[in-house]
Amino acid sequence: MTKRPAVPGIDVDRRQQVLEAARTAIAEQGLDKLRMTHIAKLAGMSPGHILYYFKSKDRILVETLRWSEAEFHKRLAADFEAIADAPGRLAHFIAFYVPSGPRDPSWALWLEIYGLALASPELAVGLDKLADAWQDDLAGIVALGIRQGHFGPVDVDDFAERFKAMLDGYSIRVAAGHPNCHREDVIRQATSVAARELGIPAGRLRRDADP
Repeated sequence: MTKRPAVPGIDVDRRQQVLEAARTAIAEQGLDKLRMTHIAKLAGMSPGHILYYFKSKDRILVETLRWSEAEFHKRLAADFEAIADAPGRLAHFIAFYVPSGPRDPSWALWLEIYGLALASPELAVGLDKLADAWQDDLAGIVALGIRQGHFGPVDVDDFAERFKAMLDGYSIRVAAGHPNCHREDVIRQATSVAARELGIPAGRLRRDADP
């Protein structure tokens, strides 16, 4: 993922302090109750100081999502270093991607900013780039599986686009707390679909532990 420039006028450490505080505040309070005062308290700064650099709460949310996504991709890449085979990587990807449950802070942030993007074509393009990074990861796993002889011949890009769209649809329902859509059910369903389309027994797509 392309490295984003730091917010002008604020050093990297202070910027990360604010973004970490925002992510913690979202996890603790949810986006609907998120207040600048809580972010400022967690960051050890005044609300005015934060707004001086970030200009608005929406800007903080956008920057937090970008930073959080970069951190997720670093973590996923590090996890893959210990998983040599594509079936193991795909199983880990699915478990990594699906929300932890209702009001998952990362997914709540995505959904909130998608709402903001309805009024901002520029923001929508930026979100598409962040989403494309996940699709690229998925395509890379499938291409690796074909090279390794684990997966049958499929159109890699077509599969990655459709499979990610399916994961997104289910994940939104999990994050929204839909009573008939739970994390483990989604993981089982996604695993079954992937195994069928890739020509591999579902039992091969096992994960050792949740990410």
